[in-house]
Amino acid sequence: MHNKKTSLIKLDVKFDFPIYDGELNAEKLENWIRQIDVYFRVQNIDSDKSKIQLASLRLGGTALVWWEGKTQADMKRHGKTISVWSEFVAAIKKQFYPLAYMQQAMMSWQTLRQLKGQSVQGYTQEFRKRALMLGISLDSPKTLLKYIGGLHSYMRHTILMFNPTSIDEVYVQATHLEARGKNGNPEVGGPSQPTVSKRKEKRK
Repeated sequence: MHNKKTSLIKLDVKFDFPIYDGELNAEKLENWIRQIDVYFRVQNIDSDKSKIQLASLRLGGTALVWWEGKTQADMKRHGKTISVWSEFVAAIKKQFYPLAYMQQAMMSWQTLRQLKGQSVQGYTQEFRKRALMLGISLDSPKTLLKYIGGLHSYMRHTILMFNPTSIDEVYVQATHLEARGKNGNPEVGGPSQPTVSKRKEKRK
C-alpha cells in the first residue's frame, strides 16, 4: 500500500497595481480601489492600518500631495489620522470624484436597463460595475429583482418562472435564452413571424 503525500505549492505572484495620480476620472479611481482590494484579499491583509499604508504608497502627483496635507491637518486638529479603510476610500472619493458624480450615478442606476442590441454579458458587466461603485450589495433580493427587471421582457417573464435566488443564476438562464433567440427559436425573443404558407392562406 503506497503512502500518499500531499505537497503544498506556494505561488509567488507579482501584483503591480498602478499609481493613482489624482486625475478627476471616477472610473479610473474605482478601478484603482478595486485592484487594491483584490490585492488585500489575495495577500490576506485584514488590518485597516496596513491597507491605508500600502494604498498611500501607490499615490502620486496631486493625490499624494492631498493625502500628505490631509494627514498633517488631521494630526493638528484631531491628534490622529484616518485609521479605517472605508473612511480612507470615502475621503479619496469625496476629494477626486467629479462634482455631483455620485448623484448622477445614482440617477443613472435607477434607470439602468438592458439596451436594444446589448448582450446579457454587456448588461451584467455594467450592472455589476455600477452597483460596486455605489456600494450596493449584489446579494440582496432588492438588487436581484432590479437586475431581472432590467432584462429584455421576453427573458424577464421566463426567468421569473424559475424563482431564481442569485444574479449568477439569472445570468446563466438569461444567456441561455439569448442564445436560443439568436438561433431562431420561435418560443424565444418575441412573437415569431408567420410562415410563407400561412401568409398565402391569409391572402385567400
